[in-house]
Amino acid sequence: MTISYKPYVALLLYYFFAILPVWADPPASIVRLQFDKDRVEAAIVYQGSILSGARWTDVKGENTLIVSQLIPGDAKLGTHEDIVQELFAYQYVKTPAGNITLLWHFHDWAENACDRGDGLISPIDVTDLDSDGMAETRFMYNVQGGCDLSPRVHKLVMHSGETPYLIQGTDSIRMRNEERPEARSCKVYGEEKQFDAAFKKTPAIFRHEAANFWDHFIPKKNWCHD
Repeated sequence: MTISYKPYVALLLYYFFAILPVWADPPASIVRLQFDKDRVEAAIVYQGSILSGARWTDVKGENTLIVSQLIPGDAKLGTHEDIVQELFAYQYVKTPAGNITLLWHFHDWAENACDRGDGLISPIDVTDLDSDGMAETRFMYNVQGGCDLSPRVHKLVMHSGETPYLIQGTDSIRMRNEERPEARSCKVYGEEKQFDAAFKKTPAIFRHEAANFWDHFIPKKNWCHD
């Protein structure tokens, strides 16, 4: 009896080539590039002065992210006139053909009468959390100043491609317990952190890493000494 192996070989080759694209072409890795704010391409348009930036390549192409700030040049705080402090962020993508397009744009602002906001309070982080070859970016900022020691609003902006995610909350202020001044005790105020609804639809690692980033860079101030 002669056994023909041709059908089995053909079947094996079919499954081999059928699944080959799944693992033979893995997601492109994220490659960080040097960012120089004095050498930004003319097609990359932004407002204000650059606070920081980042460049990298991923499956979308060559990316540039800029965070900038705009405060009127002649603005003087403490003059009983509110000063508008604006923060912008832009991500541009350059295709292999050399075309540069705006992927997303972010803008926030506050009117400050006393102190200015701190602006960008973290580095711009670029990583690939879900290993799909497309970068996730995140940074934290504060544009709300204040006239007292109350907690101030801070925000974390995260993107996966053009999809935005946001955390909003306040810094941590340790000061005298106003509810029990006779006890001369200390109390922590603020420490709020709220995820927007978009985080509910993300992989768990997005929320986890965003929370860690927030906890690491959110200011923690101590105005109370036991």
